[in-house]
Amino acid sequence: MEIEKQTMKNLSEVQEVFMDDIMYLPIQYHNNVIDQPYFQGRGQSNVTQLEDLCEKFMEYTHQQAVIKQGLKQIVISQKFNIPLAELREES
Repeated sequence: MEIEKQTMKNLSEVQEVFMDDIMYLPIQYHNNVIDQPYFQGRGQSNVTQLEDLCEKFMEYTHQQAVIKQGLKQIVISQKFNIPLAELREES
């Protein structure tokens, strides 16, 4: 977390835009981008809040997996000089 804070301090406004998850998610996710949920600690939440936390975490992890897959395709495209469209067709 500290490394991320240090990195964010040194970024320009234009660079900050690229740190946002929405830049890497397909458009169908743009109305439902989930920020990383956090657990408040033992005894601080009721069952309904914990269920909500679990649902948010499941969606958050799914979105992170989508981002990871997209970034892997970009890396492979750049490294092996394969058009990105070809890689996306295979997925």
